[in-house]
Amino acid sequence: MTEITFLEKLIAFLQFLVIYKIAAFVLSRIYVHFFKKPIDVTKAGSWAVITGCTDGIGKSFAFELAKKGMNVVLISRSQEKLEDLAKELTSRYQIKTKIIVVDFVNIRDSQPEIEQHLASLDIGLLVNNVGVSIGIGYFLEYNWKEINDMIEVNSKSVIGMTAIILPKMVAKRKGVIINVSSIASRVPTLYMSAYAATKAFVTKFSEDLMLEYEDYGITVQCLTPAFVATKMISGSPTVTSPSADTYVRSALKQVGLQLVTTGYLPHDFEIYFVRFTDAICPKLTAWILKRFVFIFAYTYNNEEHKNYMKLKF
Repeated sequence: MTEITFLEKLIAFLQFLVIYKIAAFVLSRIYVHFFKKPIDVTKAGSWAVITGCTDGIGKSFAFELAKKGMNVVLISRSQEKLEDLAKELTSRYQIKTKIIVVDFVNIRDSQPEIEQHLASLDIGLLVNNVGVSIGIGYFLEYNWKEINDMIEVNSKSVIGMTAIILPKMVAKRKGVIINVSSIASRVPTLYMSAYAATKAFVTKFSEDLMLEYEDYGITVQCLTPAFVATKMISGSPTVTSPSADTYVRSALKQVGLQLVTTGYLPHDFEIYFVRFTDAICPKLTAWILKRFVFIFAYTYNNEEHKNYMKLKF
């Protein structure tokens, strides 16, 4: 009988450890997504405030929350789109709406107006959704003004809106803040470094804000989705790239269960795969992601991205 060597024992132990970690992750995701009960956001207050709400994820949040009976404050930069959305919501659901036209590139200038509009409302939920992307490219190829505007919209708007609404929540000792970040904030993101950094800001802010204010009855959820079929990412919905409606329904079932979450089960597996391979071999992860950028550009039919990738690969 051949004696098992120390190296063979070590390999067997490492195999067991990998299988255990993967199994534990899968079971924990299934438990969170299908068995744990989220908090009821409607009990935090009668009004929800949603930024970037005229398209995509923000618009789906507006409809899902209206369906739950919450009144909604709609904040975006297009007066016409806001009016159309408000009309559609009130015709379909017995709720109230309020619209505020804001260009989040200059949120500091709009802060007094926003505060005035919200002063008398019982706000229970803030959805910081507004965001922009300036596309795929090496950092030095970005236009500085576009980068600065992206920082204003993606990062500073979250701080500004939270600063306006959080005091009201703290005063009544209850409230929910949902910050829409991105999977880019948690995994290596080639050719979108500035965008990923703005989203990493949102994720870090969310984590620490929750620690600061959980004793005041405040719940913070930071969503880090992968691809969702919206105007920002063209293409038809799939299992891994759901429609905004499908994504938001899933995300709302996670409120209060996890601080930072993708909000959608298939995206949990995507982020786990990337982080797992990155922990084992960062160079392999970088190689895979470089090729993935090429596939992404062609899969989602973005002509600007396609033309860029033709030059680089």
